[in-house]
Amino acid sequence: MTSDIAFDTAAAPRQAQGPSRRKGDLDEAERESRIYEALLVAIVERRLPPGAKLPEIELAEIFGTNRSRIRRVLGRLAQERMVSQVLNRGSFVARPTVEDAREVFDARRLLERSLVRAAAERLGERALQRLRAHVEREREAARRGDALARVRLSGEFHLLLAEVAGNRILEDVLRELVARSSLVVALYEHVASADCSHEEHGTILDALAAGEAGAAADAMLHHLSEIEERLRLDQPEEPKIDLRSLFAGAR
Repeated sequence: MTSDIAFDTAAAPRQAQGPSRRKGDLDEAERESRIYEALLVAIVERRLPPGAKLPEIELAEIFGTNRSRIRRVLGRLAQERMVSQVLNRGSFVARPTVEDAREVFDARRLLERSLVRAAAERLGERALQRLRAHVEREREAARRGDALARVRLSGEFHLLLAEVAGNRILEDVLRELVARSSLVVALYEHVASADCSHEEHGTILDALAAGEAGAAADAMLHHLSEIEERLRLDQPEEPKIDLRSLFAGAR
């Protein structure tokens, strides 16, 4: 989740061409970053489900760019394990295995238990109000039946807690785990599962507000285990996605 990204830097240009080259480099990096963000958000929000094919030519046409840039973006997503690249077949949204799913949630339990305890030590009134407002937005999204907002806000709650904990390295690690969790849930969660994450988030927050770090950590472990227990372990069919409709107006 979270989301957490490293950027490559270009070699320094000659002084006489410095300003224009730097501006051009920034423009190129920004365009590439926008494509990256568009694809990542579509994956995290499950609009691009696990197994969806990501053809370079079609994506280049959709985003009004060249295949080289698309290839770099897909390579970056592959490094973050959000995309799988198969020789002679192309790129696909990653399909985590059952073992991957278990390992992701094991890692999150280990990490987030510590992050919640650290957040409890640093939690001030301003951060508490920010978290309460966020949980209320989750409730509103659930009442509206806004599935995309629920997915996004749910992941953001965990990242907000990590931000309060104050360790940027662990926050970056969690951002990747949250993003990978979205793939796991998209692939394995029961369609009929009740979405009660905002209520579980409220329980965690109530414990933090009461100064009960241990109870908050236990509530987080329970929350993550509940999500994992809602997973199914069969493999769904490969999805068919209309990329042009999904990214209409992306240029």
